[in-house]
Amino acid sequence: MLIYVLNCLISSKMSVFSWPTSLLREMEKWIKNFIWSGDISKRKLVTVAWKKVCVGFDEGGLGIRSLICLNQASNLKLCWEMFQQWADLLRSRVLRGSTCIPYHIFSSYGVI
Repeated sequence: MLIYVLNCLISSKMSVFSWPTSLLREMEKWIKNFIWSGDISKRKLVTVAWKKVCVGFDEGGLGIRSLICLNQASNLKLCWEMFQQWADLLRSRVLRGSTCIPYHIFSSYGVI
């Protein structure tokens, strides 16, 4: 339950800005230490690969998401939203209705 709450909090914060990879690696190290030893500062020898732990419940893992993958996905989502807004702006500027405008719209600076 704790891991689920932490993943929700982190993923909501990642949707706003990009996090440094070094910080994400450190946080993943804390999560690993907490899962295996119960304390974030204590390391314990583990025989299970982290990639196997990060797979879903139905595939035999613990359903924990990789923070680095979450960060990459949220960065791609932010880029997609930025390009979509740019495309919407161009569509509203160039296309009025369903056809192209038959004349040129000059900017506020005039023609050079």
